[in-house]
Amino acid sequence: MTANLEKIDVVPIVNQPTRDALDKRQLVDYEEYKRKFITWLRHVWKNPEKATGYARSTVRSTSQKVDLFYPWVWDEEGYTLQVSSEHADGYLRSLVYSDEEYGSAYKRRLKRV
Repeated sequence: MTANLEKIDVVPIVNQPTRDALDKRQLVDYEEYKRKFITWLRHVWKNPEKATGYARSTVRSTSQKVDLFYPWVWDEEGYTLQVSSEHADGYLRSLVYSDEEYGSAYKRRLKRV
């Protein structure tokens, strides 16, 4: 049974699989990060000069992608919120070159999210 997930503007802050991957201290830290990130996406990101954010559906999709990316980083080097373009490149390479670990259904899900 999954917990009732906390949301911002109908966007879950942290999805259940990501919640399950973290200890309590890490979850508090990651939730704080995601709260700020989702709020920024929703109210600023699209046009920072006018403080215009993206639609809920775009924010939800982006948030879900982040919840797929960070656990990959954690599996590679442990819990951190300090990610780089090298992490992103590694994640994308792992998706492209590792059909055994990440099947085509997972890749399609990433595109849809």
